[in-house]
Amino acid sequence: MENNKKKVEQIVDEFFQGKESKLGRELFNNWYQSKGKALQEIPEKEIIKNEIFQSISQRVFDNSPDNTGMPRGRSRSFLLFTIKVAASFILLMGLAYLFYSKSEFGIIQKESVVQLEKSNARGERSTFRLPDGTIVKLNSGSKLRFNEAFEIDKREVYLEGEAFFDVVKDSKRPFRVFSSGVVTTALGTSFNVKAFKTDKTTNDIEVSLVTGKVNVYNEESNTDLILIPGEQAIFRKSVGLKRTFNESEILAWKDGVVHFQDTEFHEIVGELERWYDVDFEVNGLSESESHRLKGTGKFNTQKQTLTTVLEVLSHSMNFEYDLSEKKVSINF
Repeated sequence: MENNKKKVEQIVDEFFQGKESKLGRELFNNWYQSKGKALQEIPEKEIIKNEIFQSISQRVFDNSPDNTGMPRGRSRSFLLFTIKVAASFILLMGLAYLFYSKSEFGIIQKESVVQLEKSNARGERSTFRLPDGTIVKLNSGSKLRFNEAFEIDKREVYLEGEAFFDVVKDSKRPFRVFSSGVVTTALGTSFNVKAFKTDKTTNDIEVSLVTGKVNVYNEESNTDLILIPGEQAIFRKSVGLKRTFNESEILAWKDGVVHFQDTEFHEIVGELERWYDVDFEVNGLSESESHRLKGTGKFNTQKQTLTTVLEVLSHSMNFEYDLSEKKVSINF
C-alpha cells in the first residue's frame, strides 16, 4: 500500500509542472466544489494529493489482506489497474492545480496570464481592437492594459488617461474598465472614460455614455451610478454626480479637436501639454487663482499650431507667453 502511494506521488510530482488540461480543470473544480463552504482557501498540493489518494483508497482497497499480502478479493492485475487509474486522476488534479491560485472567499483564478499594454506618448492618438473585437480609441498621454485573451466569464481592461470604447455585445461576459478607483461595467455599448493622473492637480474622473447602458462604481465610496445615453458620471475625491453632456464637446478629441468650455486654467495647461507634447511653466498665478481662472475655445490640433492656440488664449485670459522648443513660459 505504501509503495503504491509513493508511486502515485512520484508520478504527480514529475508532472506537476505539466501543460493545462481541460479535464484536469474540471476535476479540480469538482473537488473544490465538493469541499463546500468549509474550504476557505486552496490547500497545498501535498494536502490535495493525500486527500484524493485516501478517497480512492477507501473505495478501491479492502484493508483485510489474504495470505498473499494482497487485498482480499482483488487480483494483482486489477490492483495494478486501479493504481494506474488513481495515478492518472491525481496527475490531472495536479495539472489543474498549476493553473489556479489561492484567493479570498474561494474564488479560483488563472495564473500565467499574458498581459498587453497599448500606450500613446504626448501628441499621439491611436485606434485598435481588443481580443473580443471591441474598438478602442486611445487619447494622447494615455495607456491601456489588458489580457492577451479575455477570460470565459469577463472582459477587463485598465486605463490611465482617456479612451473611447465601442464594446462588442456579449451578455455572458461583462466588459469592465478600471480607472483610478472607478469601475465602469457594460455588456455592449459605447462610452468615453477620462481619468488622467497628474502630480500637479487632482482631476475629475469622467464617464460619458453614448449608447447602451453602463454601471459606474466608485471603490472608495462604495457607490454606484447607472447611466443612460447622454448622461455623464463625474467623480472627484470619490464623490459622484450625474449630469448631461454635449457629445460633440466630450468626444471632439477623437477627431483631433481640443474643446474648452469654461475650463479651469490648470486643466487647459494639462490638455495642451498632452496634445502638443510640451511643458508649461506658469508664473504669477496662485493655485487658487488657477482654479478660478477659466477659458473657452475650440482648436483643431491637426491644423492649428500651439502658437495659434496660445495667441487666442492669451488675449482672453490676459497673460503673456514665450514658446521655446518644448517649453512654454506663461507670465501673468
